[in-house]
Amino acid sequence: MRMPLRRRAALLAPLTAAVLGLANAAAPTASAATGSTPGSYTNYGWSGASQLSSVTFGTKVLTDPGRANVYWAHQFGFSNGTHGYTGMQRDRTDPGLYLFSVWGSTAAQAGGSGTYCETFSENGTGYTCRLKAAFPAGHNVQTTVASTGGGWYRATVSDTTAGTSFVLGSLQVGSGATVKTAGMADWTEYYDWNNPAATCADEPYSAAFFTAPSGVDAAGGGRVTASVSSSYPSSTCQSDTSITVGGGGSTQTNGIGNSTSGSITGPGGLCADATGGSGADGTPIQLYSCTGGDNQNWVLAENGTVHAQYKCLDISGGAAADGTPVVLYRCNGGANQQWKLNNGTLVNPQSGKCLDADGGSGTSGTRLQLWSCNGTSAQKWKTPYWPAA
Repeated sequence: MRMPLRRRAALLAPLTAAVLGLANAAAPTASAATGSTPGSYTNYGWSGASQLSSVTFGTKVLTDPGRANVYWAHQFGFSNGTHGYTGMQRDRTDPGLYLFSVWGSTAAQAGGSGTYCETFSENGTGYTCRLKAAFPAGHNVQTTVASTGGGWYRATVSDTTAGTSFVLGSLQVGSGATVKTAGMADWTEYYDWNNPAATCADEPYSAAFFTAPSGVDAAGGGRVTASVSSSYPSSTCQSDTSITVGGGGSTQTNGIGNSTSGSITGPGGLCADATGGSGADGTPIQLYSCTGGDNQNWVLAENGTVHAQYKCLDISGGAAADGTPVVLYRCNGGANQQWKLNNGTLVNPQSGKCLDADGGSGTSGTRLQLWSCNGTSAQKWKTPYWPAA
């Protein structure tokens, strides 16, 4: 089973993900220049068909990771050697993206309103069609890649929960090409691996169910359905991944033990904000109007740390006195970077004190600090969903 090569942090990072290879290849291994992120793969076997005129994939995002670089993908190949993928992607800054891409495709046609197509060049060349749009968790989303004649294949996305559909686009893959049943896989990629600072503790919890693909036999015309042949986690953060086969497909859960990602809000509904957004060590944490920026995007990790911008929420200098500033700092395993969520408060176990908005103010620019726990609104926080809490 050819698995996706890990993507470079390049111009087309949100585009490239799958380059098909030999059967039963091992999961990709991160180099020293990449971060450590979870990921998971499900491979399929087919009985009674080797070539298809159309194939349908299904995805249901069970737990949304929030503002995170997570991609749920389906990979496939064609009888003439072209190959590609289709899927849905979350991003730290965009609400969602639908993609249909084929290496070796020679032309493209956009589909419905808002869709667009363009060329790409990484690990080969081809065309991709996309739509920037949010997609709801809990909905069954099906994507059908079907021949429309003359070497063209069209991708149609259907939200069967909502009863809606749209054409994502069409790609020219070559006259006479059919979809191969061999080499199909579904996978979840956390493409923060592009950042060498990324660790398992930075990556949010997510879960998605992949329905085993089905298609129309190119020879006999009947409908055939695949079955799961194997599954396995990525080479990094393996203890943070679970793959459960059943129900006509597989559930891929990643970032286990961590929270989803998003805002931490406090007094006045304002967000915990790493001032200035630089992510530098020692950056003060303040209350600020919620912007959706990465400097307001937090993950509560299984190991008790709280992360933004690949760094940790830190009590400056490891002090325990009331009024000690809270800052962003590189993660070092120190007790001054430990936090426990307790009835809406974030408590540092070493000092027994709480994350606090100075003076209880609910105005932008209010600094965050350590303070004796007192149960006031200055110490009440709404965090991203954390299954462990």
